[in-house]
Amino acid sequence: MAETDTKGMVSVEWLAAHIDDPDLRIVDATWHFGGDRKGIDDHHEARIPGAIFWDLDAVVDPDSTLPQAVPPAEVFAEHMTGMGIGNDTQVIVYDAIGIYSAARVWWMLRHFGHDRVAVLEGGRPAWTAAGQGVESGPPPAPPKPAAPFVAKPRHDLLATYEEVLETVEERHVQVVDARARARTATGRVPGSVTLPFGEILTEDKRFVPPDEIGRAFAGTGVDLERPLIVSCGSGVTASILALGLHQIGRDDVAVYDGSWSEWSRKPDAPIEKDE
Repeated sequence: MAETDTKGMVSVEWLAAHIDDPDLRIVDATWHFGGDRKGIDDHHEARIPGAIFWDLDAVVDPDSTLPQAVPPAEVFAEHMTGMGIGNDTQVIVYDAIGIYSAARVWWMLRHFGHDRVAVLEGGRPAWTAAGQGVESGPPPAPPKPAAPFVAKPRHDLLATYEEVLETVEERHVQVVDARARARTATGRVPGSVTLPFGEILTEDKRFVPPDEIGRAFAGTGVDLERPLIVSCGSGVTASILALGLHQIGRDDVAVYDGSWSEWSRKPDAPIEKDE
């Protein structure tokens, strides 16, 4: 099977040409923030043929009180094997919004050592806009992988509270917050800069061109040659910034998994606000 490109993205045309490849697994990672709508509702309503569903609220650390917390390696591996994903599986992930929660799954797989993963540019909306078909109803169970998934965590892609706190004290790593400016104005990691994730997306939820991504980050005062940590509310939209940075050659960006959900709960965490 042809490899995906090195920027972590594939086009509708690429996926349509490879959809029947035996070692390909299409993952629907649709997730909605708040409200009653669930990603599984979208998955049953309309999905790319053969896609399996990845529940961002289920593939988490069962012992954590934080939303979407990354699970231990063995728990993650069990989920992957159950989804029919092995270490040799090419994963293409999308969501029903465009570029949104799919980025979180892309980052999680890379964090656990699986680089054969790419996001469908434009997601399901781009797929249907191109005239490609969908299926509906409960999906069949995925086939078992040839061998169980083995997780190999890359700790450089995940930032902990302690690491971010050290960054605040030493200022040796830059922190970029993907939340809306109105939210970061009322509380943020000291010294962090704000780049709302929507500012590197088009109206139809695709990435803007790479040069515009670079300018968006540079416009916050970020030095793209220095180490970076991205953050948000719970680690989901921070992954969009990480994927955007991947488009311009930064494949070493860490996501602060706990993000503001964790930082704001820590009694000793310093908080910066607009005056």
